[in-house]
Amino acid sequence: MNTEERIYRNSEISEKVLEKTFVEKVREMGLIVIKNQDPMQSGMPDRLVVMPRGKVAWVEFKSRGKHMTALQSNRAKKLSEMKHLVILIDSRKDLDIALAFIKGCID
Repeated sequence: MNTEERIYRNSEISEKVLEKTFVEKVREMGLIVIKNQDPMQSGMPDRLVVMPRGKVAWVEFKSRGKHMTALQSNRAKKLSEMKHLVILIDSRKDLDIALAFIKGCID
């Protein structure tokens, strides 16, 4: 077991590691993962997952105990009102649940 796997299994992990692990696992499923870097779209979730049959999921990553800003919360609410899936991941448990859900969407 390498160091990253040990960190993943034994402790809460940082936003950066959560995001990196998520992206790797989703790409292994053959899906497209887009990083939102447009400065004109402040507050939008960190990643957009593009799945078969027109499905998409917006994903926001936070370190444990951190909360979305007011702008991020407003953007997430607006996306949800438009029937978009918005996922917040701030722990290993959330990461595992999100990955299982996305896998279920493509099976």
